[in-house]
Amino acid sequence: MQIKKYFHILSLLILFTSIHLTKAQVEPELVLPIGHTNRVNSAVYNATGSQIVTAGNDKTARIWDAESGELLHTLEGHTSYVTSAVYNATGSQIVTASWDNTARIWDAESGEPKTNSKGYCRINC
Repeated sequence: MQIKKYFHILSLLILFTSIHLTKAQVEPELVLPIGHTNRVNSAVYNATGSQIVTAGNDKTARIWDAESGELLHTLEGHTSYVTSAVYNATGSQIVTASWDNTARIWDAESGEPKTNSKGYCRINC
């Protein structure tokens, strides 16, 4: 009688395991590359806490909705690592600094570039 009981438990365990493995094989996980593709150097909230701007070694800065995590804009134009990105006091503009010796100003609402200031050099602290 004990052998039958153990055999029944073992059969259920094998059945559960095969169902679990089959489900995992049928439903593969989908991963979409929507974030930075290299190291993130900084992340800063705007004054109201509704947005976050990140700066990365993929030569971009990215604006995110702080509540949903949705990517709002990708700020492209630097030719080297973007080392930092910060909002102005009102949160209407973002300034980015890069190893390409430029600082750029962007509209925080649209993600469009405002200016390109050449001549800034990299400082190692």
